[in-house]
Amino acid sequence: MSESLALFPLSLVAYPGQTLNLHVFEPRYRQLINDCNEASIHFGIPAFSEENGMTVGTEMQLIRIDRLYPNGKMDIVSKGLRVFRLIGYDKEMEGKMYPGGKVEYIPLNMDSDILMVNKLVEQLAELFSLMNIKYNFPEDIGSITSYLVAQKAGLSLDQEIELLKIPSETERLLYLIEHLDLFLPSVRKMESLRKKIQMNGHFRDVKGAF
Repeated sequence: MSESLALFPLSLVAYPGQTLNLHVFEPRYRQLINDCNEASIHFGIPAFSEENGMTVGTEMQLIRIDRLYPNGKMDIVSKGLRVFRLIGYDKEMEGKMYPGGKVEYIPLNMDSDILMVNKLVEQLAELFSLMNIKYNFPEDIGSITSYLVAQKAGLSLDQEIELLKIPSETERLLYLIEHLDLFLPSVRKMESLRKKIQMNGHFRDVKGAF
């Protein structure tokens, strides 16, 4: 069954449970955020890309307006709730400047697989080490979800959208694992090249090839 939802289209993906900070400056979306603040309504972020268009998105809850500027611009904190499929789009909701549309919410299966989570954590730990990124995983590895780490896995926007379309947690974990299986070798090569470049001009211990 479809429902109406105010929309804030962006070229990014927000995942359920994710906290998203936004700087809102366009008058139509300032009106949207004010409506959310005054009437406690939610809004949707349909993710747009040239390849995928605008087919899925995430329902968002306004947590707070963090800063309101004298010119009406604002910094907000929002949180992802549910994934939806976009059924219809209106450039303006009735009586409003901002867009809206009909959406159908996608039921999500969050049943996980601890072996897959451990594999994913191992891959991400290597990725972060190669890229010199500091990240503290939760002490409870079992609490890690695909949504928690998806935007740290080097996915393109279109890949993030594809992940958003997958309703099963185990399938999302598999998607990330398979992506990193392909992605990590290229990162290893870049790290090897970086070290090789750094060694140029330095004395090195070498061994004859024959």
